[in-house]
Amino acid sequence: MTKYRRKWKRYSDVQAEQEYHEARANYYYEVKKAKSNCWNNFLENASGKEIFKTFQYTKQNKIEKLPILQYQSENREVNAITFQKKCNAFLKTLFIKPPESTEPIWTNYQESDNWKWPEVTKDEIKAAIFTSSIKKAAGPDTISFLILQKIYAVLENRFYKLYKALIQFGYHPKCWKQAVGVILKKPNRKATIPKFYRVVSLLNCLGKVAEKIIAARLSYTAETSDLLHIDQIEGRRQKSAIDAVLSLIHDIQLAKHEKKITSVLFMNVKEVFDHVSANHLLKICQKLKLPKSLCFWIRSFLQNRKVQLRFDGNTQEMTDVNIGIPQGSPVSPILFLIYIRFLLSERSNTSERILSFVDDIGLAVSSKSIEENCQLLQKLAEDLLVEQSQNCMQFDVEKTELIHFHSKRFLDLKDERYSVKIGETVFQPKELVKYLGIWLDSKLSFKAHVEKKIALATKIFMQIERLSNTEKELSFQAMRQLYVACMSSVADYGVPVWWNNQKHLLEKFQKLQNKALRKILGVFKTSSISAMEIEASLPPAKVRFNKICKNYALRTLQMHEKHPIRLRVSSGYPPYVNEIELDWSQFLDWNETEERTRDYVQTDSDSELPSESPVTRRRKRRKISKKKQISQLFKITASIADLLLSLKTEEIYHNENEPWKESLNSLIDIKISELSKEEEAIQHKNQIQNLIKYQNVNNLIIYSDDSKCEKTGNLGAGVFYTKNFNMENSESQS
Repeated sequence: MTKYRRKWKRYSDVQAEQEYHEARANYYYEVKKAKSNCWNNFLENASGKEIFKTFQYTKQNKIEKLPILQYQSENREVNAITFQKKCNAFLKTLFIKPPESTEPIWTNYQESDNWKWPEVTKDEIKAAIFTSSIKKAAGPDTISFLILQKIYAVLENRFYKLYKALIQFGYHPKCWKQAVGVILKKPNRKATIPKFYRVVSLLNCLGKVAEKIIAARLSYTAETSDLLHIDQIEGRRQKSAIDAVLSLIHDIQLAKHEKKITSVLFMNVKEVFDHVSANHLLKICQKLKLPKSLCFWIRSFLQNRKVQLRFDGNTQEMTDVNIGIPQGSPVSPILFLIYIRFLLSERSNTSERILSFVDDIGLAVSSKSIEENCQLLQKLAEDLLVEQSQNCMQFDVEKTELIHFHSKRFLDLKDERYSVKIGETVFQPKELVKYLGIWLDSKLSFKAHVEKKIALATKIFMQIERLSNTEKELSFQAMRQLYVACMSSVADYGVPVWWNNQKHLLEKFQKLQNKALRKILGVFKTSSISAMEIEASLPPAKVRFNKICKNYALRTLQMHEKHPIRLRVSSGYPPYVNEIELDWSQFLDWNETEERTRDYVQTDSDSELPSESPVTRRRKRRKISKKKQISQLFKITASIADLLLSLKTEEIYHNENEPWKESLNSLIDIKISELSKEEEAIQHKNQIQNLIKYQNVNNLIIYSDDSKCEKTGNLGAGVFYTKNFNMENSESQS
């Protein structure tokens, strides 16, 4: 093309110009054709992680430069245009100084003997390093976890001496308290307002190792003691958002059977981690009588922190910041839970409950009327406001929502009797609120939740649809994998909370799956649905939902006896005996089925007849009496009542493993190969030959597929024994 262009510029005739344009058109056509062939070949041969890479290409990931920012400074509006001015805007808006509190006194401090806090072991350090993903971004020192894992075998003793001394004396080095702050815009927010951005802190991986050790120890202590409240759910083992919502739904439905109305006021702690007062956190640690070395480590961890902001391809110089708990640290969630520990004090009124999921606080009350609920919520909220000043925290008024769960046909939401006044702010009730990803309506019909999940799953389906057409497309297996991983996981979120065989809701999920099946298999619109499900090996939506609920019921069998869900299941549900008291003459237990009983009673005229009278007695039919299901939680546990009889269940004891205890990983070097099955088999054979040929030692090699003999109860294993450079015995034992 360049040749023809020079010729045209030199002679400036019509023929040269025409040849240049033809060469130019052919060049761009070939480039376009090559790109198309490359993309089609990539789609046809995509497998493994490449499948999800193709899905990422369907998203609009535009990296745009930050626009001019507008913020308030000294009671006037300021426009930030340059990079440095934008950094100042973010520092003033996002890094707000936390509440001040007096420093704690450590002169006569005595820690409790109930807390176990031994010296750091090598197993803790190794677990902290090797359980971290090598894909995590490095901090300012650019040392990643991949580097730490590679050099650990060489510097194991130095790592041990370093972290043992730092945690024992309660010190966190200054170089580990530096972070790179990456600026990200919150979705669906105005881009010119600095507060609509969030800062993701990239910390040094060497510092994260110490933080993970502290976090593991505190997590163990929280599950084996009263360090945290039972209703503090997030950031703890075997506790999830679904558990929090399902326990709340159970309380609402149980109160409904008692002819009570439940009202919930959802509040949000402002600025979460950044708003934590370091001195007040240390006072709480003193109140809990935590180990002194831990308290000193927390004090050192929160002091003298620095950050350098990074956006638009530019990086700011290190700047001192006065913030609470840094976001992005492994120890931050558990420290925040300790910070709000005494906010969830035990309530004398059993109809009141304070539920916490990190910064989401739910105040739930139940009574005979909505007006009484509003009075109880107002008093409860005012108590929290008094405690917030004492606990150095603030609640975000803009994110506070009120909802009444009732069975009335109509409720005037603008009526002042149904609102809650906190200070000078009046909160009107809403018909629909979002709590931990679940949309709750006042009737608990979950229609809005299903519609929103279907809409989101449909959007993802349209993205997947772009990867499939009649000529070039992803393989059938790849399309099915994208459907299961990307669509079903989004649509099925919260199924245990609402699924109760509702046909009108099931139809929406089934229609969406039918569309996906036609696109996956490339069949006609009139194709049989059952045939498509068999061909694609995808169960119907109803079967999928029942499986999710049964899996949740099986999961409850493994929960700790103090788990919020375990405290609400039936007293006869294995393996623990709860002290739940209900009128079982009115309600179905978890292992009972719905049976109707008809009772007949004699009339007065019949009772006067002799027993031998041939006259046919008239009997008066009594109304059909039917036991009720207590709640959605009981329905889930009832789904495996027949299944448990046929399963061989084993009783387990929840003995939390101490993080500092010697683990199996320290005794056995477990490695998982990244090679293919064929390549690993060849490498393993060569390794066996080298052991036999070059090493003058005895070797015992055991092969096992972890299968168990039902008759003897023993594991099956193949034993390979070498001695004196030769294979002397090879046998199978069990």
